Amino acid sequence: MPLLATMARMPPGAFDGLRTKLQCVPFNCLFARSVIEEVVDGTVWCDNEREPTFAHVIHPYGMTLLLALSANVNLAALKKHVDGCRRTSAGLWMQIHPQDLAAEIDRLLDADLEPAGPAPNGVAVQRHTRSNFLFRPERYASLAPMRAASHDVELRRMTAEDFASFGVSVSPRHFWRNAAQFLAHGGGWCVARNGEAVTTAFASFRMGSQLEIGVETCAEHRGRGYAKLGASALIDQCVESGIEPVWSCRKQNVASYELALALGFSPTVEGAYYHLPRVPLQS
Repeated sequence: MPLLATMARMPPGAFDGLRTKLQCVPFNCLFARSVIEEVVDGTVWCDNEREPTFAHVIHPYGMTLLLALSANVNLAALKKHVDGCRRTSAGLWMQIHPQDLAAEIDRLLDADLEPAGPAPNGVAVQRHTRSNFLFRPERYASLAPMRAASHDVELRRMTAEDFASFGVSVSPRHFWRNAAQFLAHGGGWCVARNGEAVTTAFASFRMGSQLEIGVETCAEHRGRGYAKLGASALIDQCVESGIEPVWSCRKQNVASYELALALGFSPTVEGAYYHLPRVPLQS
């Protein structure tokens, strides 16, 4: 990775300062904590081993967090680093802290501030919005209990086989080392139709008393309430265990945003969320 040559990869022994820094981040960053706490095998880059001005935490799924460690971030090094990442990865999503860096990042990366359509597209850096939510137990308790809509729909706990075989883009196997680790940290629930798993609601991250929920439904089965059914089962599991359910999503992902509201969450902090698409290596 020639463009990353000026960067330094932080060893786990140097993560203590980042742990303290993450405690000051005012939005959900469980994915970054899972890297720093070595729950998964992510990477952390910085621009200078002795006096870094920024750190970039990269989760294996492609979610990343840029942390300013100085009032004067080395923007030239950051630009070179981001360009290198875009040539050596399948594409990344980047949150930033603090948020007042956004204007500088917009200019540095020539970000498209009004991307067309709800989904990322093209090769330009796009600035989306990441929405965070707070779970409201009293609001959730007031909702009607979720039940399977028909006799051919089954709600069941996920198994090790589900972990390995559910073939969608947002799958628990992207967030955990193996099925045993996944099941030990909360597991998840499947909605099956005629015996085939069509929706999963699962623990994507688990830190202390917080569990972040990931939900995915096969494209041909969307719009039938299966995501709400599966997510409700996982929320019930959290409530019974004294665990706080956590939900975050792109604001432009209307289905996820509205599902959070329907499950008793209320929106809180929003922030810049940069899509860093892959660009081809120049010949």
